[in-house]
Amino acid sequence: MSGKDPKTSGGGGSGGGGGNSSGLGKDAAAKAAKKEARKRAKKARRQQAKEARRAQASQNGVQRKRGHDLVDEEGVPRMSIAQDNAKATVKRKRSRSNGERSDRADEATKPAPPGILVVGDGNFSFSEALAKKSARTQYGIQVVCTSLDKRSEVARKYGKSATQALQTLEEMAHCELVHGVDATDLSASFQGRLFSRVIFNFPHTGLQRVHDNRALLRDFFSSVRDVLAPGGHVEVTLKDGPPYSSWQIEDQADPSGFGLVALRPFHFRDYPGYRHVTTNKEAEPSNPQNACRIYDFMLIRRV
Repeated sequence: MSGKDPKTSGGGGSGGGGGNSSGLGKDAAAKAAKKEARKRAKKARRQQAKEARRAQASQNGVQRKRGHDLVDEEGVPRMSIAQDNAKATVKRKRSRSNGERSDRADEATKPAPPGILVVGDGNFSFSEALAKKSARTQYGIQVVCTSLDKRSEVARKYGKSATQALQTLEEMAHCELVHGVDATDLSASFQGRLFSRVIFNFPHTGLQRVHDNRALLRDFFSSVRDVLAPGGHVEVTLKDGPPYSSWQIEDQADPSGFGLVALRPFHFRDYPGYRHVTTNKEAEPSNPQNACRIYDFMLIRRV
């Protein structure tokens, strides 16, 4: 045992230690290789994902170019937006169509606009001329033509011309004839009815008394309030000069809340065929050459 060489022994020990170091190196190399492989796989997956995103972005770009932005800023497909817009358009059209049908239904069911009332006519030549004029310019506006006399009295007083005028008016769909109408008590004949325009041409009691004719006008304005539509007009035609100027028509209208809004000339030529007659045969009828005026009144205050 003492014959052994210590160096050799030491060398043997050293040789044994060298064998263990080689084993550890192999394990480290294997671990390093696995780690590197994982890195490469992870990198490959990242590259694949990146390429996939690029491909998707490229495809989206093609779609935007072809479809003019098929996806909006929030990622909602443009096709869905287009469908919603189409539905909204159809809904608006249906709503508009329903509204038009509703408007047409309202138009068909709403009452006719207030018409024109003529009071105190004699031979109905004025009513006939007005009705013909209304048929040309305002067809559909009803014209109600009245007289203080009964129909038989009209025919007796004014003869064939009046009878023909009545027949003409009866054949007009937009005209209505009413007899026995008192201009100072209109509600008795037209209870609940309103007119946008009331015409009284050459009012006269038949007596040359100023106070009587003033009273006629005053009572007429009091009565016409009951049949005048809101915003309606009352037109009274008188001759110029005395005794008519002494009737002071504006003073007679004032107690009922009426005010004069216009004063214009009355021209017989505007009503072809109109011939003024009087209920009193002794009274002088208006001559077309004589100056006449239309006094246009409206309600200007409550009374």
